[in-house]
Amino acid sequence: MSASSLAEGQKGVLTTGLLKLFGPLFLVLPGLIAFAMFPDLGAANADQAYGQLVNAVLPTALSGFFAAAMLGAILSSYNSALNSTCTLFSLGLFRGMIRQDATDREAVASGKMFGWIIAVFSMGAAPLLMGQETK
Repeated sequence: MSASSLAEGQKGVLTTGLLKLFGPLFLVLPGLIAFAMFPDLGAANADQAYGQLVNAVLPTALSGFFAAAMLGAILSSYNSALNSTCTLFSLGLFRGMIRQDATDREAVASGKMFGWIIAVFSMGAAPLLMGQETK
């Protein structure tokens, strides 16, 4: 949107699209390395492969830093999804269908309440997802 010309904008979009093609490589490559390093894990313990790979590759002094970085990334993703869900509810459902004449303050309050409900529900449902068998 702030490119100097249409051609420069198109180059930026194409470059971004090219960089997006490397995303699956970053997601798949650690799994391939873990599969090669730990062939005895098999498909039954595939959830442990990434942890064992990190434990084998990183020095002990950096494992706490890596855990903090991973936790920060997970919480950031969770927070952005929760924020988007609250916004969609308050502007799309609450203001769009439930109360069309709601003020901004009421819409924000409804989004906050919906966020609390979704957060408590997701924290309650998370332990139920542990140990799921894949077929």
